[in-house]
Amino acid sequence: MATLYSQVENYVREGINNGRWAPGDVLPKEVELCEQFGVSRPTVRTALSKLVQEGYIQRIKRKGTVVREWRTLASSTLFIESFHKELEEEDVDVVTEVLDRRLVDAPEDVRKHLHLPTGAKMALLRRLCYARDSFAKGPVVLTTSYLNEKIWPVLKDSDLEHVSLHAVTEQCDCKRVQMEKEITLHYLTVDEARILCESTGAPAFKVSTVSYDRHGRVVDWCESIYPPNRNKFTLCIRK
Repeated sequence: MATLYSQVENYVREGINNGRWAPGDVLPKEVELCEQFGVSRPTVRTALSKLVQEGYIQRIKRKGTVVREWRTLASSTLFIESFHKELEEEDVDVVTEVLDRRLVDAPEDVRKHLHLPTGAKMALLRRLCYARDSFAKGPVVLTTSYLNEKIWPVLKDSDLEHVSLHAVTEQCDCKRVQMEKEITLHYLTVDEARILCESTGAPAFKVSTVSYDRHGRVVDWCESIYPPNRNKFTLCIRK
């Protein structure tokens, strides 16, 4: 069964592909798509944000959402294996240390990214992971997550050093079925460098992730910082 936002997403994508909207055309307003599909504005925005990322459309101030004049659409799908899954396949024992866990007001940048209202609450979770056999070499990844408030009642009492976050989200009917990942170069702050046993300003990989459940709701937004001397990424391109 298609999620609510995927119905909107597929409708717009198919409309562009079959010529209903040509490059330069302005798409229907968000409120019109809300009425047509009987969904909320955050749902429509999630659908349109995905199409922006895929290169189909762009948002132009004071004009609206416009079909791009040009686009390069990848015929391949990029798969990035999760940190834990990759280490498990290599028979590496992962040690997780919970540094912070509390219910907070969502930071402004997170609210804007996820289209949340002012004062929205989210569960903050900060974790540090090591590979047990190479503990002395230092942490492998530092992850800061902001999770749907619905998850907090279970999250606050979970033993996250032995129970996976995936299991917690499933228990709350927030199973992550789709993730959007972005990898960028990041320079460590004083706090990050201290925690990761690196030098301030040292380069690192930053992987930003937004996860959605089967209803199209945001499960979590997180940033993971990977020291390059202790990590590598293998990208599998399928055509």
